Amino acid sequence: MPDDDFLILPGVRGTVGKLAALARTGLMLCAILSIAEVVFLSGGYLLMGVLSGVLSSVILNLELFVLSLLVLWCHDVLLLERGYGFTRFLGYLAAFFSVICPVCTLYTTFTEKQLLLNQALLPFIVCLLFLLIFFVNLPNMEAATRILKIRLGIFPILTMCIFVFDQPGALLFAGIGKLLLLMIMAHPLRQLADIAPRVISMPPTEEPVDDEQRRSDG
Repeated sequence: MPDDDFLILPGVRGTVGKLAALARTGLMLCAILSIAEVVFLSGGYLLMGVLSGVLSSVILNLELFVLSLLVLWCHDVLLLERGYGFTRFLGYLAAFFSVICPVCTLYTTFTEKQLLLNQALLPFIVCLLFLLIFFVNLPNMEAATRILKIRLGIFPILTMCIFVFDQPGALLFAGIGKLLLLMIMAHPLRQLADIAPRVISMPPTEEPVDDEQRRSDG
């Protein structure tokens, strides 16, 4: 079995499907908690509002990590010729930064101090990497529908906007953004959860050379 074929082992495919379903559920919880935050704070329930907001923020940061894993799998399994090596590296880089995001969020929540310098920029870096991976690999996404490409292109931009507005004074806009994010990504994630366990082969890395061409080259 080629080294990359472990990505289509039954256990891996099943895990990817479960991660996609988990990501979809996470987006739902993130949106619900964000709206609850606005409602509680408007009603004067400060503790419940703050708690809802913190949980929503942590979940959104965890979403970046789960989605980065899904991006890596889709890059090698679903893209034409398994995508580009350069964007695969960017995917690993996004996964690395996305691991740090929830850790920094939790640390700052409990200590009111920053774990890393300029840690607020990490989610933006991850989203920019997602956006670059998407645009560079557009030629390798010919099988994807136009609406799916639009959704995938909007996703990192909208996520960056949510992180901009996810602060006192703009929480309503952040909540609306999280609802929109759920509406945009729920269907693609549900499709991935259904499709991933049924993938049976990896895409070829290059066009096969037929016998006639081999004879002419010889």
